[in-house]
Amino acid sequence: MERFLNKLKRELQIMNVEGYGFKLAPVYQDITNDKYKEFQEDIKTHKYSICAYDDKVTIFLSDEEFCYEIKFSEEQVWGNYCECQPTDEGYNEIHECCGEDCDYINSTFQLLKVYPMSYSSYKGKAKDLWREIETIEESYDYKIEQRKKSIQDEIDKLQKELKLLNGLK
Repeated sequence: MERFLNKLKRELQIMNVEGYGFKLAPVYQDITNDKYKEFQEDIKTHKYSICAYDDKVTIFLSDEEFCYEIKFSEEQVWGNYCECQPTDEGYNEIHECCGEDCDYINSTFQLLKVYPMSYSSYKGKAKDLWREIETIEESYDYKIEQRKKSIQDEIDKLQKELKLLNGLK
């Protein structure tokens, strides 16, 4: 697992994922646990590639119909309001806290095994795809314009009504 963890860390660094140490802390701490045995075995027995994003990593295994995802998150751990002082034992100047019984944000992760339901691609030539894209986008743009016109018509109607009511005073 050490090789996998090094590759994972390197991928997060390459992709400039902010706070990668914070995100990886629970992975480093827990990934060798027996509850991840299937994942560990797949990593040992398959070639794999890693794609990292801010809050998610996808691990693609060669010759498999599934992949793994690691989703990073965080949770609030409630303790006491921090009143630590620089003179306190164990005080960390960077975090301005002793890190003992104070509130903090904890890093979490979730490992998912993902099976695709289906795979589809556009059938046709590039020019057919371009035409389809134009049709979809024009249809959407037309609906947006129609909605704008409807709203403007309603505004105009209400302004006329307001003007009429103001004239009755």
